Amino acid sequence: MPAPSQESPQQGPAQIPKGDYLMAMNRDLRAVNASVLVITQKIKYLIRNEKILGRNLIVINKRVRDIQQQMGNTEAAGINDQVRAAISDLSGQVSAISQRLVEIEAKLEDVSKRSAKEDELREIKYVVDTINPLNFVTIDQAKQMINEKDKK
Repeated sequence: MPAPSQESPQQGPAQIPKGDYLMAMNRDLRAVNASVLVITQKIKYLIRNEKILGRNLIVINKRVRDIQQQMGNTEAAGINDQVRAAISDLSGQVSAISQRLVEIEAKLEDVSKRSAKEDELREIKYVVDTINPLNFVTIDQAKQMINEKDKK
């Protein structure tokens, strides 16, 4: 009877930390995966918004050029101050949009640099799957086994 009672405590604590460790690792991997998916989605939205802003910028620049051409044609006839103010306002808006686009591009580049790529995550998953943490013993379990062996 003494032998089975000694085996039971050895197996019990040895299995609980391994299971907890694997569950924690699995939970962490899922959290990382969810975070990567969120970041990927945000990057897609940023790229989409960047494209929209780029198209809007092209349209606005074309309108400004058209207005400037009309202004050149009508300058001889004399343009009133309202039209000049409107053109100046549009020019300011174009500058603001251009600056905002540059900021968005910088943020997008920063997010791309800081986030893990899909290939990197696959590599990490491969390494974790290859190592298989179930085959390893924790430090506490090793100490316990050494202490039990010393007692014998």
